[in-house]
Amino acid sequence: MVGNINDMFGMRETISKKKASKINNITWKVSVDVGFRYLVRLHFSELGYKMAKIGGVIFTVSINEMIANIDENSIPWYRDYMVMMKGHKEEGKHDLLICLKSNDEFMDGHGPLKGFEIIKLSNPDDSLASPNPLPSSPDSSYQNLHHILGHRNMIATAAITLLVAVNTIVYTSRQFLEASGTEEENKPSARAKQLCRRFSLDELQLATEDFSESHLIGRGGFGRVYKGLIDNGRQTVAIKRQKLESHQGPHEFLTEIETLTELRHVNLVSLIGYCNELGERILVYEYLPHGTLVDHLYKLSRKGKDHLSLTWKQRLTICIGAGRGLNYLHTGHSLIHRDVKASNILLDENFVAKVSDFGLAKYLSKRKLQSHVSTKVKGTFGYFDPNYFNTGKLTVKSDTYAFGVMLLEVLSGRPAVDQRAAADERVLTKWAREKISNGNADQIIASNLRGEITEDSLKVFVGVAESCLHDEPRKRLTMAQVVLQLEFALKQQESSKSLVPNEIASDSLHLEEEKEKKPQQTNHYIHRMAKLSYQLALGNPQ
Repeated sequence: MVGNINDMFGMRETISKKKASKINNITWKVSVDVGFRYLVRLHFSELGYKMAKIGGVIFTVSINEMIANIDENSIPWYRDYMVMMKGHKEEGKHDLLICLKSNDEFMDGHGPLKGFEIIKLSNPDDSLASPNPLPSSPDSSYQNLHHILGHRNMIATAAITLLVAVNTIVYTSRQFLEASGTEEENKPSARAKQLCRRFSLDELQLATEDFSESHLIGRGGFGRVYKGLIDNGRQTVAIKRQKLESHQGPHEFLTEIETLTELRHVNLVSLIGYCNELGERILVYEYLPHGTLVDHLYKLSRKGKDHLSLTWKQRLTICIGAGRGLNYLHTGHSLIHRDVKASNILLDENFVAKVSDFGLAKYLSKRKLQSHVSTKVKGTFGYFDPNYFNTGKLTVKSDTYAFGVMLLEVLSGRPAVDQRAAADERVLTKWAREKISNGNADQIIASNLRGEITEDSLKVFVGVAESCLHDEPRKRLTMAQVVLQLEFALKQQESSKSLVPNEIASDSLHLEEEKEKKPQQTNHYIHRMAKLSYQLALGNPQ
């Protein structure tokens, strides 16, 4: 007899709000009939999908004690797995187990699964029916009933198969339409079209030799970046082609166009044009030959590729430039970038920093005083402002927090989340802040910088990073203050002599004595040094 439809298409929510505070190991048991195959569909939340893309170590999902493979090539938002419940029909039901495990702190309060479906598939007899009890003796009435039920099973099987097929077609069509969009949906405003050039797909195919691998210079969750030549080879450009299944859709595409056409700053990447033809979403930028900051910090070296090792002065200058770009966004346009990270800082031929990737940017209201905007949490793991992550309230100080994470990357030469590191060192902010609070800031310095950074410059820089990462957003520095302090850290690096007036120098000496007397107060000492640096910078603007 055919079971209840809920037995075959049961959707279970993985996390309730009451139980979302601490998830490390959770198992669901679903009773199913043996002797059948089941399609298990895992539905990922947006954050869960991003966690899967950064490496599979943050969480694992197992089905009947077999680890489910989750990789970045999977279909966004859900993935299907086939499970066979072996046994004889007469055994009745067994439990199908789905287990979610994680020891990662990012799992706190945010499970990666939105839910799951278990779909029962027909057996080789084209039947979905559970076994009926064996009768004591067959008779004509039983045979008639079996005949009737057999026909009903066939009808139910056909209906369910049709339902699954229709659902698949509708879902696939919707995904395609949402991803590709129409030219009208991807159409920028009239002002943006005046300020930004629209390329034909033929032009960009010609510029990249039909998006040849030989022109590929980068890739990410959004798609691929190619080096191309336009205007008969007179101008070199970077061409970012979004892939169909990218988590950045038409909205992010238009946001980047509308945002960058309104912004002009030496420390922001320049948008040259776009293409929204035949379902393609392509952006054309100025070409920056030295790639991303993350390339020179650790990415290229880990891949065994040749790269330029940035000096400490170069790193400080790059951070200052990126900070100025962000300050321009915050103060000049009330714009929050929302995805500040080392891979979104590009470097031109002179290693001038350019902030890029504005697809997630969010404006504060210009009509009323507004300190934050409530919005869906988006960004990159390792850079999330904890307050934004937990409350959904986005502020300019969320960018400040992410910038603080980037400062630690610049100092340590390590990524924000390092899957290669030991468990207690995997999250850069947690590891580095523990070292700093214990008075061991020198232990987080990258090996190729050891002996190069002056003590004064290090103290100011570490103080800035700590202030950016303060747990309370209102106590974090503004980007203008960050830039001033980083400029002072650069001055400290450039001069072997004290740059402060006598009274401040004597106060610094007093702080040194305090440090020697009370090593446990090193963190307090660093903060006071940072405060002195800021006071000096305000008194001597450059």
